[in-house]
Amino acid sequence: MTNYFDSPFKGKLLSEQVKNPNIKVGRYSY
Repeated sequence: MTNYFDSPFKGKLLSEQVKNPNIKVGRYSY
């Protein structure tokens, strides 16, 4: 689960967390 959300979502989360900080960023440890 960690690897799945760490590889493909790492680059996307970085961009999404700036637009939506309330997204999965709050749920996962990024």
